[in-house]
Amino acid sequence: EAINAIWARFHAGDIAGSHQAQENVTGLRTALYSIGFSPAAVKKAVSLQGFEVGESRYAVQFSAEEQQQIRQIVNHYLQ
Repeated sequence: EAINAIWARFHAGDIAGSHQAQENVTGLRTALYSIGFSPAAVKKAVSLQGFEVGESRYAVQFSAEEQQQIRQIVNHYLQ
């Protein structure tokens, strides 16, 4: 939904809204990537939202604290 908002707002002529949606996604990515290897952090964020995406191919384990940080990031940017 967050990524789609960029295109949908742009396509609707809402350039400012599209830019704001892009900034939101950029913030989400930056925050997640600061915690760990980017694909693993994104997969963990998606799985914490209830979607089954499987584990990262790389052996990345997130501590309980890191998982809580990921939850907080998701709640901040996507809720």
